[in-house]
Amino acid sequence: MDTLPEDRFIEETALYFEDHGLPRMAGRVLAWLLICEPALQSMQQIGDRLMASKGSVSTTLRMLAQLGLVEKTTSSTQRRDHYRLATDFTERLLAMNLRHFIEFRKIAARGLSLLDGMSEEQRTRIQELHDLHLFLEHRFPSLVEQWHTERAGSAVRQYEGP
Repeated sequence: MDTLPEDRFIEETALYFEDHGLPRMAGRVLAWLLICEPALQSMQQIGDRLMASKGSVSTTLRMLAQLGLVEKTTSSTQRRDHYRLATDFTERLLAMNLRHFIEFRKIAARGLSLLDGMSEEQRTRIQELHDLHLFLEHRFPSLVEQWHTERAGSAVRQYEGP
């Protein structure tokens, strides 16, 4: 059976987010919310499309909402909650990346303090990781600012393929 391009996108996105520390189902939900129409989806719609249990979808949506990646909306006219990507989804992803750089730089710094009196070879292995994350921590905010400037100056670009 052929896989739909939409399904491939969902699974590739799920694997990407899984590689970056989120459960695969979280990646699947985020992928669906990136491409679904309408943008607001009920838990039932998400579960049906992803062929996932209500419990799995509920747990995942709760986690993604706590991370600030998904927003829950309610309506007085509808009896169901609906979900969508957070309006500042990309900003939250960027902030998560910066926090990861900072956290690992701090861990590497603690590792360096353990190596006092050890060989240069031992120290070099962790020093490189520390220095890389320090570099990223310092340069990432200006890169994000540059991205904002470029985005503000141009319309959304049309996809031209890989």
